[in-house]
Amino acid sequence: MLYFRTAPIRGSTDHVPFQYKLGIPSTYPEFRPAPPLFEAPSYHTAYDSVTMATNFTDPPCSSDGSVLPLHRLLVRLHFHLALSFSSARRLPIHPVRKATTLKEAWDVLVSEAQQRYPDLEEHYGIKLEYVTKRIDDFLNASRNFENFVGNLHGSDMRCFHIYNDILGRLSKQFISNVDAKSPRHVLVDTAYTQSHAASYFPRIRTLLHQLELGEDRDVRTMLKSLKVELSALVTAFNAASTLLRGGLFGSLDAYHAHLCY
Repeated sequence: MLYFRTAPIRGSTDHVPFQYKLGIPSTYPEFRPAPPLFEAPSYHTAYDSVTMATNFTDPPCSSDGSVLPLHRLLVRLHFHLALSFSSARRLPIHPVRKATTLKEAWDVLVSEAQQRYPDLEEHYGIKLEYVTKRIDDFLNASRNFENFVGNLHGSDMRCFHIYNDILGRLSKQFISNVDAKSPRHVLVDTAYTQSHAASYFPRIRTLLHQLELGEDRDVRTMLKSLKVELSALVTAFNAASTLLRGGLFGSLDAYHAHLCY
């Protein structure tokens, strides 16, 4: 129990006893406690955490300087997600769940494409199964990764950080410069959709729809764009699968042997 005479700031933070009794500045981002608490968040109270993020990370943007309700809501959401990540031994990123959702969304897209454009491959040379195979490969790599990490035990559990590094880099594999413009995500964009599954592969969906409605003089351009998008997906899924298998090490066993020490 800590006893102090100075009243806590606003009555809902323990900033004063931590700052003046223990010498721990509650708004010092680089502060880390000693083991075994080294995985604890930087800020010791939710009050100080959210206030710090709201006032310093992203200042108020309203005309009178007050914090907008939605702004504060998003700050709280993002910061609590950050706290969840920082206090987790393993990052809460689940590639199998993601791969399964992507496979389901792609299978629906392929089924619809086969119904609407039965001559897509024969007349235009568009082969959607190339992407299908890469997604299946990504799903298998995800399952193998989950099984490998799930079987870590004993002293090997100290090496979760090297697998967190893989999980942290996974989403980057789907960022592409394929169109020689600014980097963009190959799986989603800002377009509105009716469901979560329908939000994936938006450019493929759009190009197939345009191909159905397009005039003859536009077909060649749309086919070229469609092939570029499919190629970008193949590249992204190949990269993601390779990453989950240990990258240049060739296997998770070799990855573990070289980096877990």
